[in-house]
Amino acid sequence: MMHPRRTRRNMTFGDRINSVPSSGAPGSMRNGFTLLEVLIALVLFSFLLIMLYSSLYGAGRNWRVSEMRARENDDKRFVLSFIRKRIEQLAPVIQADTHGNHRVIFLGDDSSLQFVSSLPAQGAAAGIFFMKLQLRQDELMLSHLPLARDKTMFGGDIFTGAEEISLARNIGAIGLDYFGQGGADSAPAWRDDWHIRERLPELVRVRIVSDSHSPWPELLIAVRSRADPGQPQLALYPEENGDSG
Repeated sequence: MMHPRRTRRNMTFGDRINSVPSSGAPGSMRNGFTLLEVLIALVLFSFLLIMLYSSLYGAGRNWRVSEMRARENDDKRFVLSFIRKRIEQLAPVIQADTHGNHRVIFLGDDSSLQFVSSLPAQGAAAGIFFMKLQLRQDELMLSHLPLARDKTMFGGDIFTGAEEISLARNIGAIGLDYFGQGGADSAPAWRDDWHIRERLPELVRVRIVSDSHSPWPELLIAVRSRADPGQPQLALYPEENGDSG
């Protein structure tokens, strides 16, 4: 039995062209993106950039705020440490006049304090100074002048022209309290002023109120020195007519 003979037909160039599906035919291949797809991609990319920028800006702002608060806390600790050392190291100086009256050089009320202490050598000349801690407008100031034999030591204008140290700014108020024995037979108690001539207080409490929202820690200071008019460690006798009494 004879089989029909299979003929092999070579595809010509024209046949190949005709075999390529047209662009409009279903399932045809497309090259590139449409304009709508490009716009959608740009919008999504913009949203990603905005979110990334917001995250970086928020992180940077939080870092700056944290750094500023840390710097403020360091400044506050330095100021409180400075005040603590000045009061802890105050000198139990007794002032005496020619009539035999003695007075401890320490005078305080609820908003200012006068006392005798030392200053760091780098901040002023070495020695003992008469100091006044007070609030002037919104600035916490420490006025100081060298201690001298002067019978007007507690005069109202003695600190006029004295050197000053600005401890802190933007202060709303300062509160001072004193704990100690008021009289020979009285029990120690807190009071908002100290005008006792015979002795120093045992404790001094300093409360600083800031104008900002960041509060100051309360400072409780133990006075180490004790003044005894009968046996003064350091006494100042005012000079009368050029002679020391």
